[in-house]
Amino acid sequence: MIGATHSSTSLKLLTALDFAIKQEWDILNLSLGTESQFAELASLADDAYYQGMIWIAAKDNKRHKIGYPAGLSSVVAVDMDYFESPLHFRFHKNRVIEAEACGVYVDAPQPGGGWQQFTGTSFACPQITGITARLREHFPNLTSFQLKAALSVLRQNSDEKE
Repeated sequence: MIGATHSSTSLKLLTALDFAIKQEWDILNLSLGTESQFAELASLADDAYYQGMIWIAAKDNKRHKIGYPAGLSSVVAVDMDYFESPLHFRFHKNRVIEAEACGVYVDAPQPGGGWQQFTGTSFACPQITGITARLREHFPNLTSFQLKAALSVLRQNSDEKE
């Protein structure tokens, strides 16, 4: 689906997401985004949400750009920040970008061997996906709405009054 240029078409993305819904996959980690096919993408995201699936999507790395599917209300949008532990994150109720996770100075393997520090929302998104998967493992009957509520309860917003 995604080639050497790290890009694809919106039609291929919609086809893959439709496949995931038909396969009834519980959780999707989406480290990608588009600005086209908004209506079709929103419809698929809503279908998934109401079937009990939850999509976790990385926000665009550009500061004031969100992108889709991250910008959809039925999707958990993730931005990056620095955290000491990969289990620490923030969850903001009533915001388009609900979650912030460790995506700054993340140690990751580099081509050819060894490790390098990377920064990006694509490193933060799997943190929230993993936490959500652990919640689903322990509480398999939670709805998508309840999973979002559980993330809100688990958040590390000590510097925020909500």
